[in-house]
Amino acid sequence: MAVFNHLVAVTVTPLMAGLLLVLLAAVLGWRAARGSGRCRRWAGRTALAAAAWLWFWSTPLACWLLGRGFDAAYPPVAAEDAPAVDAIVVLGGGVSSGEEAGLPYPDLNPAGDRVWHGIRLYRAGKAPRIVATGLDPSLSTGPLLRDAGVPDAAVTFLDGPRNTEEESRAVAALLPPGSRILLVTSAAHMRRALLLFRHAGLDAVPAATDHETSVRCKDGFYPGWLCPDSGSLDTACRLFKEHYAYWGYRLLRGF
Repeated sequence: MAVFNHLVAVTVTPLMAGLLLVLLAAVLGWRAARGSGRCRRWAGRTALAAAAWLWFWSTPLACWLLGRGFDAAYPPVAAEDAPAVDAIVVLGGGVSSGEEAGLPYPDLNPAGDRVWHGIRLYRAGKAPRIVATGLDPSLSTGPLLRDAGVPDAAVTFLDGPRNTEEESRAVAALLPPGSRILLVTSAAHMRRALLLFRHAGLDAVPAATDHETSVRCKDGFYPGWLCPDSGSLDTACRLFKEHYAYWGYRLLRGF
């Protein structure tokens, strides 16, 4: 299932759809060069559609349309205002281990504030333990937790789950049934994560961070929102994934 999920995540994206349109336009153009008048007309139309498609998904406007609902549904809450729970669960994906790349320290990516928010919640006394997931969490998340003064005895690392569904099952197997947790992940990922963790039998309370759409579109609409950039395309692809993955679990899996 993890391999299937990865393949779907790679192929079902605005970027891949745009590249397929480009490929189709190239095929039609080749057919047109061999004398097909009908293909000549459709080659131009397909090329124009590909350009328009990739342009739109590369704009801040597309990010705002896809992500505004996530940020509104799961607004930031100060650690001091969060409820007391049995455990703080920090999902992986925000930090990479530096060892394989020969780096002395872990590398934080744009979702790295998941770890920082987990530390804030722990320091605020919201739970006696942190459960960290992800790829080699003891080598990625672990050093940051130790640097922040979180004792090793208060942290459990779950190395093995390869996606959010597997993470939810692993955490549910670790904690007593019905345990209340603060689920720390990106705002865009929170809806799907809550669905899976609650389906696994945990009382998951959202502790969202990484409100990327609010930051990217903080100044409100202006003409620059229509200008494409590579960062917006990357963000749009990730937000697009969260929409189709959530409804995939709801409609196809019955969660």
